[in-house]
Amino acid sequence: MRSLVFIIGASLVASLFCLGCGGGGSDRGGKADLQGTWLGWIEDDEGTIQEFSLQVDGDGNVLDAQIGASNLGTGHINEGWDENVFHLLYSRHGIMIVDDQFSHATYGDYGSVDSGFHRGVLEKGVAGIPAYAASDIVATYPVGGAYEGSSGVWEGESISMTVNPDLTFTGTAPEGGFSGGFDEQLFDPVHGRYAGTLTRGTIPPVTMDITAYISPDGTAVALFAAETGTVADELEDFLLMGLKKP
Repeated sequence: MRSLVFIIGASLVASLFCLGCGGGGSDRGGKADLQGTWLGWIEDDEGTIQEFSLQVDGDGNVLDAQIGASNLGTGHINEGWDENVFHLLYSRHGIMIVDDQFSHATYGDYGSVDSGFHRGVLEKGVAGIPAYAASDIVATYPVGGAYEGSSGVWEGESISMTVNPDLTFTGTAPEGGFSGGFDEQLFDPVHGRYAGTLTRGTIPPVTMDITAYISPDGTAVALFAAETGTVADELEDFLLMGLKKP
């Protein structure tokens, strides 16, 4: 995998059945590569954004998980059935999908009791999160991945995207190209969050609301899109994309 590949939708459902499983081939990393402190932003299903941190040891144990001022306790991590996918089990059922360097990740989860979910971006080994500029997302992202949770269609690792200085963007994907733009008036410089619309070149075209988060170092982006006019109640309702600058 050459870039972040976000396949949260169905993975979250399947994680309940695979939390005790190993997985992956011999050329992939393992739980030991996750060791360190991960830091980023996370958004819940009510739209509340908070700082999120995970501390992981060399055996794949979650030593600490914290969202804002709430400590979520300890747990453990199991390797997934797909490259760079890991399952977290603590007070939440979570998924991390990491890049080949095990330095950036997307994260998604749902509660053991409630049906609420979180989604966000993480980076390992950063001391803090800087203020962002709207131009931080401007780049060509040559390789990424996407998953459409609502239909269960995996769109592979053949996603590319270019974000222009005016925050409009175009992209390619196996299931059809896409285009759209982020509204600079909706940009949140504290959290590195962007919001806008995306139109997929399917037949017929589909218009979606899209949000994006930039990693603390500004090199990775997590994007979450849901069809306009619908209520996204679960992570499976989203088109999820992960991209990284070269």
